[in-house]
Amino acid sequence: MNTLTATRPPDKRSDVDAIGGVAAAQSKAPTQDTMTQFERALAEWTHCRHDLDHAPLDLSKKERDRLYDLLGSAEARLLALNPQNINQLRAMSEVIWGSTDVLPTREAVEAHFRALRHLDSSHTISPTFDPEAWLAMYERNGGGWVEVGGEITLVSPTPQSERMQEAFWLLETRGSFECVKAAIRARSDERAKTTWGKALSDYQAAAAKLREHSDQADPSLKLGTPENDAYEAKTDALADAAGRAIEALFACPSPDLEAFRYKTRLFAREELAGWHCAQSFAEVIANEAQRLAN
Repeated sequence: MNTLTATRPPDKRSDVDAIGGVAAAQSKAPTQDTMTQFERALAEWTHCRHDLDHAPLDLSKKERDRLYDLLGSAEARLLALNPQNINQLRAMSEVIWGSTDVLPTREAVEAHFRALRHLDSSHTISPTFDPEAWLAMYERNGGGWVEVGGEITLVSPTPQSERMQEAFWLLETRGSFECVKAAIRARSDERAKTTWGKALSDYQAAAAKLREHSDQADPSLKLGTPENDAYEAKTDALADAAGRAIEALFACPSPDLEAFRYKTRLFAREELAGWHCAQSFAEVIANEAQRLAN
């Protein structure tokens, strides 16, 4: 027999062996019980996509629209989940950019960025996001914020302009709200230090003028003389100015422990417990002690 024309002998495996191989392969396939939530959502989307792609050409518009709605709902459920590995992220990307004819929705792009951040094991801030530049753009377009109980909430005019919508889109896709909050708090801390610095400087200047005036007292002046009356009037004016400076200092939040320490020592040194607003000063000290301790 010509070896070049010899045919391969038939496979010697039995039908039982073949059936067993198929069963073994099926046993390795994931089931609904073993599939992750993302895998189930992807399987549902794949099923809906298959039904739409293989729909009869003469399918009614109503029925075809129903299949599109089912596919859209399945896609929304899939995009609401975070992929757990790069293979699942690839699947999500292929769902989002399934065609060159259709641009992905804003929500789909946001879901993709969220998935990327979820899989970023470094958990670092965005390498391209500048919180100060973002805040400058945000404020130029009418944005602001309020802070209540240590929580910062961004506020903006309604309806939002296109630039404002873009600002929030950048914040969402870069996952950088915490960076922005940190920049806002840094501004507040800097303003607090500046305000405290001025209040402290004003008090120290007023106190120095009062001390200098007291050091110039003339013991030879007699009560009731014009010279003594003038001296006493100036003393009262300087003491009032120093008192107002102390009140302003206590009204200014202590930016750090050093400022708080100065304030408490001033309370003791100047015997402010006897002042008309001593209770207010004591409440300031108590509240700041709690704030700075947290």
